[in-house]
Amino acid sequence: MDIKKIWHDWSDAEIFSGVFSVRAEDSIVFEAVQGFRNRSEELCNNIDTAFGIASGTKMFTGLAVCKR
Repeated sequence: MDIKKIWHDWSDAEIFSGVFSVRAEDSIVFEAVQGFRNRSEELCNNIDTAFGIASGTKMFTGLAVCKR
């Protein structure tokens, strides 16, 4: 299935704010960037936006480590 089609058919794609990136081992398969990194100043996200995620990834990281 085409990832670009999945992205464009996703009903919440318009309200998504962030970077969506699908990568193969050594290449970029698909990337989409939208929304604001700072809504009050309307500063747009870009591919290099650093997101403040605080402790939000601890569970994901732990799961990834244990799964390996």
